[in-house]
Amino acid sequence: MTNKQDAITTVLVVEDDPNAREVYSLVLQMEGYAVVSADNGANALMMMENHRVDAILTDLLMPIMDGLDFATRVKADARFASLPIVLLSARNLEKEFVGVDIFSALLMKPCSAEDLTATIAAVLAKATP
Repeated sequence: MTNKQDAITTVLVVEDDPNAREVYSLVLQMEGYAVVSADNGANALMMMENHRVDAILTDLLMPIMDGLDFATRVKADARFASLPIVLLSARNLEKEFVGVDIFSALLMKPCSAEDLTATIAAVLAKATP
């Protein structure tokens, strides 16, 4: 028998701005995702030790551990290497991130709720075998 809770897709939101973190979390929850959140990459790594995560939405510029360092550590860990990671940044990074396969997608801040949920759904669909 499968526990219904196990079937819920969980997204980890990593964002240092508490208001932005809350908005992204609420948008994803309204779409039916379970959400766990952290305010920097170091705390997110600790969070991943205790929570099953299916996808990650991370800001780029954060104190303590930024989004690139965080994503690099996630991908280096065999337990988490296949997780899709969506990079969220206020900087236009499309040219810098061409060919960088550490991120499954790039979203520019501010992004609409529709873009956020569509991007998360798309990276999850690609990650599903």
